Amino acid sequence: MKLKTVLILLLVTMCCFMLGACDESTEDRITPVENDTMRFQYIGSDKINHNGSGEAADVVQYYLDNETNVVYAVILNRAGNGTWAGFTPIVETDGTYVTYQEFIKDRK
Repeated sequence: MKLKTVLILLLVTMCCFMLGACDESTEDRITPVENDTMRFQYIGSDKINHNGSGEAADVVQYYLDNETNVVYAVILNRAGNGTWAGFTPIVETDGTYVTYQEFIKDRK
């Protein structure tokens, strides 16, 4: 009986710590690291506010391609029955790719 109580308390404590560790980033924009060896760098995200059943995308994350200086969007749906994502470059209305400098200029 005593072991069961201790295990339950330990499990409840661990659950509380896991839930307390979840926190949203407060940064709107991250400056890319110079001379980074990774191909893609995370540079920010936006939440999508929508009304509906929760089946639509709810987060857009932005990544910079260090080799081409093109910004990519990752569209995430974490509110539905599963997580799905789409990865695509951001383009202007004329079809040209958006560079990091253009992306930052448009977000100010």
